[in-house]
This record gives sequence, structure tokens and C-alpha cells, in this order.
Amino acid sequence: MAAIADRLVNLEKMLIFQRESMKILSLWVKVIITFILAVVLGFNVWGGQAWAIGEFSNTCTDITVSSGTDMASLGKAILSANCEKMNGSYQQTTLELNPYLENNREGILSWKQENLGRQALINCYDLTVSDQGVLQGMCFNLSKKMSSDVETSINLNEHIANIDGSLKYE
Repeated sequence: MAAIADRLVNLEKMLIFQRESMKILSLWVKVIITFILAVVLGFNVWGGQAWAIGEFSNTCTDITVSSGTDMASLGKAILSANCEKMNGSYQQTTLELNPYLENNREGILSWKQENLGRQALINCYDLTVSDQGVLQGMCFNLSKKMSSDVETSINLNEHIANIDGSLKYE
């Protein structure tokens, strides 16, 4: 009978040890998950919206597009906006669109697939941009002689982002 009692005491001690071990393991799992979430969220906040994918119009106001009038900027489409910084303030910022957009020769604006950064006129006029980030205008149809100009638009939110108050292509 004493042997059975000793076994029961040992079994009870083992169960208490396992229960305490599970509590400690559960606590460590919670700590690790909290740490991972803090790191992941921290990169997005402290990294200047490191994961921003376009959608600049959600955090920018007074969005306009202009074409330069002096010799240095003639034919360049310049996107301007007041964009929110990480600290909540706003700053005026600009981005030249020519290195990223092109007229596909048929009068349709499209994102350049190669030669990013190459300075090329986009052969478009009467450009406007909506508060939702859609660039609209008329572009020359270069594929045929004496063809009509084409009304075209492109959503700038696809590749333009607000990174801590500055417009950036991504």
C-alpha cells in the first residue's frame, strides 16, 4: 500500500511539473509572438512606410500636374502635392513623371517597362490629375500620320507613393 501511495505522490509531482512547464512554455510563446509583431510593425512605422505600395493620393492633398514652361523643364510632366510626413505634418513635394511614363505611340499613357530614368517627352498635353491620383490628358497618336489625338488616363497610385512626405516611384 505504501508503494502505491509513493507512486501516486510521484505521479502528482510529475503532473504539477508538466503543468508548470506548459505555463512557462505558453508565456514564452506569447513573448516571442509579441516581439515578432512589434518588429514587423516597427519597420513600417520607423522605416518611413517601408512597405508602401503606391496609393499616394490617400495621404496627399492639393495634387496637381504641370508642364514646364522654361527651356530646362519644357515638355516635362511634374506631379506636385502636399504630402503627410510620419510626424503628421505636411510638406510640398514634386516628382517628374517623364522617367516613368510614356506615350505608347498610339496615344495611350503607360508605365515604362524598361529604360526607367531615360528622359523622354511623353507627347501629351492638357494634363490634369484627380484627387484620386488619376492622370488624364490628350496624347499624340504617333503611329499614323495625320491621326487624331487620343484622350487617355492612367492611375498614378499604381506606382507613386508618399514616403515620409516625398513623392517616390516604386
